[in-house]
Amino acid sequence: LAEYEAFAASGSEALRERFLQTLKPAERDEALKQTPLGQIEMRQAFGRDGEYGKWLRQLPVTVKINGIVFVHGGISPAVAPLGCSAINDQVRRELTSDLDKTRTAPLASLAARVDGPLWYRGLTQEPDAFAPQVTDILSKLGARAIVIGHTVSTTGRIGTRFDGRVVQLDTGMQRAYVPNGRASALEIRRGEATAIYVDRREPVAIAKGAGVSDEEDLVGADPCVGPRASVTSRRWADTLVRPYFFGVAAPFDTTRTLAACIVPPMS
Repeated sequence: LAEYEAFAASGSEALRERFLQTLKPAERDEALKQTPLGQIEMRQAFGRDGEYGKWLRQLPVTVKINGIVFVHGGISPAVAPLGCSAINDQVRRELTSDLDKTRTAPLASLAARVDGPLWYRGLTQEPDAFAPQVTDILSKLGARAIVIGHTVSTTGRIGTRFDGRVVQLDTGMQRAYVPNGRASALEIRRGEATAIYVDRREPVAIAKGAGVSDEEDLVGADPCVGPRASVTSRRWADTLVRPYFFGVAAPFDTTRTLAACIVPPMS
């Protein structure tokens, strides 16, 4: 199913018709083609006052747990000095109280700019010579490693870069976007990381380190329990990192992550 199809309901056609009537007659045919049933409801649900939208705006964009940072896109050299808390605060403002300003100039916002935490791809695309910048990024975040999504691994497997300091989690498990992708999850148990696939488990070498203090370890690790999911982001000795789309826990469903979510290991 396309993302919007899950939102289609008995009143979808009437809602779409009301929307079309707000347009000029010459615009309606094209708008009809571009507005499948369920799309308007999806936009409403993820809007600032929608069921998912209100909840999402309460969540952190990045979390740091046990010295490991989790974020959707990545942390760039320009953004790292802000630290996790300031990154979360700024993006939250841009999507709530400053939303009108963000809409006016989205690419100037931390939420949408190319080197922001939701869109940055440098940690997967920069050459190996970028290693000193990775060291600096992690130092500014007080972290030993960073786990990212957003950019699909070329190998179709969870992989690492820069001596295990960057973990690339996105294996393209949403077939609608990556036809040859695969489902995956990353488990961290007693400090050891394992990539989990439908047919196998493989060790992942994440950089070791003392991390940071207990207080700082929990920076940004706010509870993330959604309207249709029961997912908690907090410090766990044993954790399972599963991708989630718009906050809905989705093991073996999609890797279009806003961030990686830390959940208790499943029995």
